[in-house]
Formats: sequence, C-alpha cells, structure tokens
Amino acid sequence: MPARRSALEVSFPDIAEELREEEEDAETGFPGRPTSAPSSARKDTKRRKANSLVDARTPKRRHSAPDKENSGPIGVKYYVPKDNVDEIPEDKAYINLGEDPDADDDEDKPIRLLDDFCIFDPKHAMELISLNELEKDDGLLDREVEGAGDVMPFITNDEDAGQEDDLDDEQVSRVRLSAIMRYTIDYTQDDEPVWIETIHAWYILQKPSKRYNQHFRAFYKPLRIAQIVISSVIEDEYHTLDDFLASFVKHTVSGRTLVKDDIWDAVPDIRAALEGLDNGDELSRHPVLHGILKNGPSISRAVINTRHLHRPSHPRVQKRQLVGNIDLAVLRRENQTATHVTPQIDSYAHGLFREQLCVVGPPPVRSRGPSPAQERDMRARLLRLLGNALEGHRPNIEIRRENRVDPRSFYVTEVKIDNQVFGLGDCVIVLIGQDGKHPAPKLPHDPRAIQHDKTLADFFWFAKIIHIDGEDQMMHVQWYEHSSKTAMGEICDPREVFLTEICDVLDLQCIVGKATVHSYDFISGSPPAMSHHDFYCKLVYDSNTATYKDIDIERMSLAESTKPPDNCPVCLLSAQRDREEEARSLSSGIAWHGVNYHIHDFAMTKAERGPCYIGQIIHIRFRTKSGPIVKVKLLGRVSSIKARPEDVTKDERHVFLTDDELDVELDNFIGQCNIVHPDSVPDLQSWLSHSSLHFYCRYKFPSLEVRSWSQRKQLLPRDIVMCGECIQEKTAEVRRYTEYFASNKPLRTFDPFGGVGAFGLGLGQAGCVKVTHAVEISPSASQTLRMNSPNTVVYNECANKVLKYAIKAHEGHSVEKLSNLFDGTPLPPPPKPEDIDCIIAGFPCQPHSRMNMFQKANDIKSNLILNVLSWVDFLKPKFCIFENVRGFLSFNLNATQAGIHRVEGGIEMGGLKFVIRALVEMSYQVRFGLLQASHYGTPQSRVRFFVIAAKHGHPLPNFPQPTHDFTLADSLKINLSNGSTIEPIRTMTGTAPHHFVTVDDAIGDLPRKNPGKKRTHGNDDPRFLSIKCDNTLVKCGLRDPVNYHYEPNTYFQERCRAKRTLHLQHFTRTYAKSKVERVVNIPLDPQADYRSLQPDLWEWQFANPASAVARSGFRPGLYGRLDKNGWFSTTVTNVDPTAKQSRVLNPYCKRIVTVRELARSQGFPDNFEFYSINDNVVTMHRQIGNAVPINVGFALGRELCAVLVEQWRAKRENIIVIE
Repeated sequence: MPARRSALEVSFPDIAEELREEEEDAETGFPGRPTSAPSSARKDTKRRKANSLVDARTPKRRHSAPDKENSGPIGVKYYVPKDNVDEIPEDKAYINLGEDPDADDDEDKPIRLLDDFCIFDPKHAMELISLNELEKDDGLLDREVEGAGDVMPFITNDEDAGQEDDLDDEQVSRVRLSAIMRYTIDYTQDDEPVWIETIHAWYILQKPSKRYNQHFRAFYKPLRIAQIVISSVIEDEYHTLDDFLASFVKHTVSGRTLVKDDIWDAVPDIRAALEGLDNGDELSRHPVLHGILKNGPSISRAVINTRHLHRPSHPRVQKRQLVGNIDLAVLRRENQTATHVTPQIDSYAHGLFREQLCVVGPPPVRSRGPSPAQERDMRARLLRLLGNALEGHRPNIEIRRENRVDPRSFYVTEVKIDNQVFGLGDCVIVLIGQDGKHPAPKLPHDPRAIQHDKTLADFFWFAKIIHIDGEDQMMHVQWYEHSSKTAMGEICDPREVFLTEICDVLDLQCIVGKATVHSYDFISGSPPAMSHHDFYCKLVYDSNTATYKDIDIERMSLAESTKPPDNCPVCLLSAQRDREEEARSLSSGIAWHGVNYHIHDFAMTKAERGPCYIGQIIHIRFRTKSGPIVKVKLLGRVSSIKARPEDVTKDERHVFLTDDELDVELDNFIGQCNIVHPDSVPDLQSWLSHSSLHFYCRYKFPSLEVRSWSQRKQLLPRDIVMCGECIQEKTAEVRRYTEYFASNKPLRTFDPFGGVGAFGLGLGQAGCVKVTHAVEISPSASQTLRMNSPNTVVYNECANKVLKYAIKAHEGHSVEKLSNLFDGTPLPPPPKPEDIDCIIAGFPCQPHSRMNMFQKANDIKSNLILNVLSWVDFLKPKFCIFENVRGFLSFNLNATQAGIHRVEGGIEMGGLKFVIRALVEMSYQVRFGLLQASHYGTPQSRVRFFVIAAKHGHPLPNFPQPTHDFTLADSLKINLSNGSTIEPIRTMTGTAPHHFVTVDDAIGDLPRKNPGKKRTHGNDDPRFLSIKCDNTLVKCGLRDPVNYHYEPNTYFQERCRAKRTLHLQHFTRTYAKSKVERVVNIPLDPQADYRSLQPDLWEWQFANPASAVARSGFRPGLYGRLDKNGWFSTTVTNVDPTAKQSRVLNPYCKRIVTVRELARSQGFPDNFEFYSINDNVVTMHRQIGNAVPINVGFALGRELCAVLVEQWRAKRENIIVIE
C-alpha cells in the first residue's frame, strides 16, 4: 500500500520534491587540487561588473542540454546566513588563517578554498542563482553575483600538507564574498576544480551547501562531463567509445553516479569546450570524441558564445617544463610521470587503480578467474553444503579398527563420513561458530536467496585434521584462515588460505565437507595447478598481530614424526610457551616468561609513571599468597639528579647504585638489563651501542633522592657484583655480533625515494645495512644525499623513469639515455637484481595524510606504492622496510571524489590490503604497525606507519619495543576492516628503560642568538647575541664556523657532535619585519604564544572577533614557544609561526628555530649538511620534515641485525630455531 501523501505534497508537489531531494542528497563530489593558479587571469582585477566578464582561459556554455535530474525550473530559494555565526566581509584587510600577508609573493591575489558555499544575488533578496548568471542576460540588468562560505587557506605545495598527519586541522572562517567577477575551469585536466575570482582573491570551490546543492549540480554537471571526456582523450586512456563509456558510468557528480545518457545530454557543452582549445579539431578526431559527437545532438556554431573562442591566455605548464623552484616543479602534477609497473604488479592492480599504468615488460597475463560454468558449480556446492547445515543432517560416521595408529590406541588414521574418507592432514569444512567461541552466521531459510557474491568462506571455516579419536569420535584440528578474513580482506586470492597457530577439538559431526589444500611451490613461485574448488597454503597468519610468516617446517616435521595425541605442532608450541610463562625455581633464581633471573642480576620492572625501575635482585621468596616476590635494590639514573654538576653528562645510560629496596611481584617484571663498570669492559662505547638495555655505573648514592653530588661514592669494578652465568651469556652474545659483522658485509640496500638519505642513515648506524643505490627526484635533496653519502649511487630522476631504465637495461634492450635533473649529467648504470639485498622506501606521503586537504581519488602520487612494489618484483631483495604517514591506513582504493579535500567509498584500507596482497603473492612474509618516534630517543612526537617484509626462507624482523618512556597517550593500535585490532607496540608508561629526550636535551648546546630587538629592552638577556634580520636576504644566522653554547651535556648531544663540522647551518629563513617584531615580543616563558602580544602587534586573526582563531576560543599555538622540558611537535615541511604546526619559537631566544635545531629534532648529526639551490631555507625545511627520524631507523636496524645474527648463529651451530 503506497504511503499517504502529506499536505505539503498535495498542495505544493514541486516544493515537496525539492525538499525531499535536498534531504536525500549525498555529499557532493568535486574535483581535487588544481595544478596551478590561473596566472594571467589574476592581473585582471579592475573589471568588477559580474555580467561584463568572461573567462579567457576556457569556454563556457551558453546553450546546454537539459539535465534530466533537474529538468524544469529550479525552485526559487534564498540565502539565509547561518545562525550564531558571524560572517566576515571580504575586503582588502581580510587575512585567512595560514596566509602570510607579509610574504614576498609573486601572485597578485591570494588563493583560498571555499566550502559549504552559496552563490546569490544581493540585489534581489539574496536569491540563490547559478554561476551561469555571470554570462547570460535574463532581463535583470542590475543582477549582481556574490557568495558566502567557509574559507580555508590554499597550500600551494601538497608536500607541506603531507607531513602534518599528526596535527589538528585548523578552524575555518565564514566569509561573505564581494562581487564575483568570473569563474573558470580547465577541461584538459581531469578533476580540476572550478575557480571563482573576486577583486580580492581567487577561490577554489569545494562542496556547496545543501541549500545550494541543486543549483550547483545543474551548473557543474555538464562542465564536469565535458572535462571527463576531454581530459580522457588527451591522456589517451581509452581507444574505443565502448571502453570509455564503461569507465564513464563509474564517475559520480554531486554524489550521483553518471549514466550513458548523461554524455549525450552534454554534447553541446563538449562542442563548446572544444571550440576554445587550440587543438580542439585534432581532439575531435579521436575515436572516443568522434563517436560522442557523431551520436550526440548537433549544435550550430552560431549559437556558441564567441567570446570564448580565442586562445586561452594562461595554458597549463607543459610537461617536464621545470620553471621557478625546480625542487617544487618536479613534484607538480603536470610534471608527474605515469606510474611505471612490472607486468606482475599490473596484474595485481588490475581494476583497483584508476590510472592507466605504464607496464614495463611483456603484456601481463591476468588471472581470468573461474569460468561461468565453474562459478555455477561453486555456487551449487555452496548451496548443497548450506542445505545440509540447515537440515541438521547427521552424517554417517564409520570407523574401522584396522585404521588405528597402533592396536592399543584409540586414535585412527582415517574415518569415513557419508562414504567420504577423511584422513590425517586433510582439510575439513565446518560451519562458522563450531569452536563454541564465535557466533554462527545467520543462515536464510532458503539457501537460494544468498547473494551470488557469497562464497564458502562467508559461512564456513577450514581446518586441518591433526589426529582423530575413534572412541569419542572427536578430531583435533589446526585452523586455517581464509585469505579474505585476514588483514588483506577482499583484495585477496580467494584460492589462498593460511595456517594459524590455533588448534581445537571438534566433534566429527561438525564436518560438512572436504576441501583440498595444496602446498605452495616456492621454486616455481606460483600456485600449483588445481581445481576451482581447491585452495593453496604457503604462510601462517597470526591474527593477534596481523602478521604473515613462513610455516615452521622443522617444527611441523617434528610433530608429524610423533604419534597422536602428541603430534600437534600448535600444542607443541603452546606447551613451550606455557612452560615459559610459569614461574619455575632455578638453583639461584627464578625463570619467568622465558627469562632466567638470578641473584645479582639486574632487571627492569614496571613503574607507575616515567621510565621503568631498574633493580638488582638480592632475594626471592617463593611461597607467598600472591606468588613469588622478588626483592631488588633500586638503581637511579644520573640524568635525573638535579644536583648533577654541569660537567657531568646527562647520559641516559649512566646509572648509580643505592640502598633503597623494593619488593616486586613477578607480574611487574619486564626483562633483564646489563650494567657494567666502565673499567670492566675494553670499549665502553662499543658495549653501550650493542643494546639499549646496556648501562654503566660509576657511583653509589645512599638513596634515589640525591640531595648533594657530594653524597656519591666512587665505585670500583669489583663493587658491581653480577651473576657469572649471565655475564658469560652476554659476553658470548656480544662476541657473536662482532664475529658476524667481521664475516658478513652489510645488506646492499636500494631506496627508490631516497630523500636526503635519513632512512638509510639510521638503519646503517645499526651496522647491517648500507645504501648503495638511491633515487631522488628533487635536485636539492639528491645533492644533499650525495654530499653526505658519497659512496651511494644517486639517480636524480623520477623513480618511474629509472625503473623503466633499469628493467630495459637488464633485459638488454636499448634504453633512453637519462640525465640527472640537477646538472644534466648522464645517469649511472641502474641497479640489477644481483646488486640488491634490501629495499627501503619512505614513499611520498602527501596523498595519504589525514591532514592533506587535497586528497584526490585519481592522484597518481597515491600510486607510487606500485612503483615501490615493482622495484621489489624486479630486484627481488631479501628484506623490505616501508614507511608512510599514519593516514596511509585510511587510503581507500577505487574511492570517489567527495569534495576537493576528501574522498569517500571504495575499498576500506585498500592501500594497506594491496601492499599485503602484493608482498604475499611475491612470497614475502609481512608485518606492519605504527611507531612513535619519541619511543626511540627522538625529541619529537611523530607517529608513522611501517611495513617490514622478508623473503621466504629469511627471518622476519620484529618491531622494536619502546626504549624511551613518552607521556603522550597513544596506544598505536590499528583497527582493521575485518573487525580485529592489533597493538604490536607496548605503549604503557613506566615500561621503557629511558626517559624521553627533551628539547633541552636535544638543542641546549647549540649557539644562541636573537634576530632584531625587542621594543622594551628591559628584559633583553645580555648573554645572547642579537643579529639584524634582513629580509632582503634568504637567511639569517651566525656565519660558520661558530662556537657551541657549551660542551655536549647529554647523550643525544654527544651523538650529534660525534664528528666535527665546519658548517653548522645554524640559521633561519628571513621574515618580514612585522613578523619578526611579533616573534621577538613573545615572552621567553614555556608555551607562550600570540596571546601574550600587545594589541598593536596583533594580526588580523588575533584581533577580529569573527576570525577562525577567535571562533575557536583563541586556541593556543600560533607564534608558540617550545618548552625546553617538553618535546617538539611533529617536525613538518612548513615551518612558520602561523602554520598548522606553529609552535616553532626557540625556548631560549627570541626567534624561530634554526635549520640545525630542526635537524636535531629528527636526530641528524651536526656533520650532516643540507644543500638547496639558491640557499633556499624552505627547501631545507622540506628535506628535514620529509625525513624518517634517524633514531627510528636505528631501532629498526637493530631488530634486523638481531634476526640476521640469530640466523647466522643457527646455521653455524645447526640449531633449529623455534619462533
């Protein structure tokens, strides 16, 4: 029965339909980030009459076909300002948060983003109107066009947005625009936005308000269709009209999916757009456009608005035309090279990425999947098994005595169920939920109602029979996990299953069928030939950590050689783990969680806050109600002694003995640590560098509370008593490392996105990695890399071009000669598979940053992970380590544009799933997680995403656990789309051995200077040098060589100053005088910011009550001063006191932080010099902000070293290693 119509629907059907449509509208999808501002159009700022202006760049329609979705007149609506929101009038004085009014900019007008906007006529009661009113005469000669919306700054370089992933987004301002002069759109670039111009600024349109949505959709849809068609033809993505139409219907405009008829409706607009292009006639002969124009309605040339037919006055920058700042030019969209991939990666990516990939190699052989007949057969099988489950079918079970494993055993080798034989090692199919722990799926009453895309894995589990109890009719099984139920989700090979480390006992009645699971052939590198009903397995999946790792063949063989019921490999591992987790008494100590603690051992135990306790075990009581209690004598940290003299280094590894005692329960034990007297080891620094758990001790104080340095007692080596057995083990371990490095060369490593080499530098400090080859497209960064790593072969070109160069050269084909972008010299020979053992890559992060407001569904920079994986496919390294921003976890494949700064839909976490799928397909083990840089001794808060992979047969490194306690709460957990959560990193405070590195620890020894003078000189500190900031120069600072403020006073400073430097680069960029004056008038108090300024120094954002800053309650941070006892916020590429990361004022001086101070925040040593063309300091900022922190790389390198040394030891001693 139809729903009853409302009174509004009966009386005013048009209005009711309009209101209903507004309520149902999805958020609209509009084009993404533009390639460049319309340059010459900005010169035209005097023509203000809206109806007298047209765009000189592209034609606009005067006569367009009707929009079927909006056929008929759009109801009259009026603009209503938002309640309780003051609109800021756009005038010359208005400055948006994030804009620099003092910047020396070549542009005549600022560029801004306009969101949630309306366009209206203020002379006619604020009536909502289309932007088409700018060029047509509807009889209202006094028509004016204005607008209002939320305004945000436009960041010209998305690299600056990419590293700001950890930062809060800025507030927006609601602005009432002055008269709109014109609009413009570039039809030659897909997803380029609509721009509008006022006398004061350019605005890039994002999402209209719901009230204005219908008006904008009617205006924008035909323009967008013309843009899709023309840009596709220019890119030559499709060679036939049918191919194009198949892709066309996947596009959405204003939240609605396009249909084929839409393209015919837009033919007049396509013709008009072509008329305005120099090569329009040539483009119209392309098969796609020819077919569209031939089949669509014709339009007379006479009715086209001839004002738009002349040559565009500001065409886009031509490809590879590198003008202006070359370091930015190479990154612009118009200069990007198509993503190059190997055939294998292309086969994985098919249908998942929008870009037409450039395949280097023979045409890929793509998996065709099951045939229609096979699909019908698979569905019939699914329905049959479901039917049996619904009917409650009780199978006929037949067990024969002759199948017993031995005459007196209840266990049998096989069982017959419904005349089908099931034996040990077979894979059985059981209904989900049969383990008694998980809910069973909801089954329909009629299995035929199940959707056609459902498979066995949606309703059933798979398990490997380990042994069968013939008497109780039970079976012991080891579970498989179907690939679609792991972290890779729907981007999986549906034929693949993974073993798990989970076993269960099930009733034989649970069996509903059998599946054949083949072992993977690692020699051929491809799944075995098998039926469409079959599966294959090559790895183990650990759902607790979402890790894919090799099957432990030795342990499995050991289990299979044992008779039931002791033949389960999972039970063997579980028994071992259970034994380790139980507290066991030793002759002079206790075993707990796999660690043997002896009397006189040093151990770490949990603390309520701050770093963990360190204590020496002096007594163990076993018989207590709460379990064993261990008494320890506590050790203190010299770095925490307030009475420590200035000439005593604040070394996090320096501890002291005390007489303080503490009773500790075993549950609070973390692990062992090792403490020596400096005179008891031949090389103290070598000892300390071996592990973050190595300490040294020189003194003893009466207690942890040290009142005076004179209370100390000097210790001799014999005063530090240690367990002899443990000392021998530790000495042997250190010796093994020494022998390993003496007999094994570092892994030869390639970095396809090398930056300045920070990732490789950190990994290399651990000793097992040496970057031999690196690609870096930025000329300045490549020069920095060459200067600091002279033995690395550097290719200053696009990684896509170098991949093509490398593959073709390796195959013996003739190749295009490539040159370095920096100086035009020929590129050196490319790396070959036999040259590389490891690939590391911090692939470009801008498209994936959560804070990048320029995310585009078709941003080809999003696809550079395909280039990285293609390098893996080509070079076939033993190990891979990848880094990206946290936002990579939100990278959805096949997403659609939902606004200029947002995409929606697609495959959730598709980027992560694809990386896992590709690596697993290439026979790599994989683990992934989030790491916080502060946990590893970096003086900043910086969370980044990492992937570690190891080729089959090589050990998979673990993630490093935190070495430094950090108080900023973040569990670093990852919520996967399958509903599971992983937390591979222990983030609980009070468990790491060291205190976090403060700002003062990091930069306190650097020279101190001030630019300019403070207005009132009473608070000037005479100890600090003042330097005039001349903003006609590119930088301001001390000339090298310079003297440090004092000798290195912390371990961090000692590491940074280990090698002498003649070029400290202790300078800042220069700023306008007004900005300098504000900076020097911020008090030297920790966390001080703009709120301390006198009113006459306020910027517009501080002073205007309608500004974004005011509307946010005058949020802190702008012109923010660092707290010397705190940490750096995420070091980013955009260093400015009004940027998102605006807490950039030095804690001691009245200035912005210098290049060297920023470098210290990332852990760069002082002898690491940064090069930039024309000494551009902002370029140096970008090099630093894009780097992987040195200490994070070092921590990862230590884990890689650990597994390499253990593998080497096991091979040498012929030991079976059980993980």
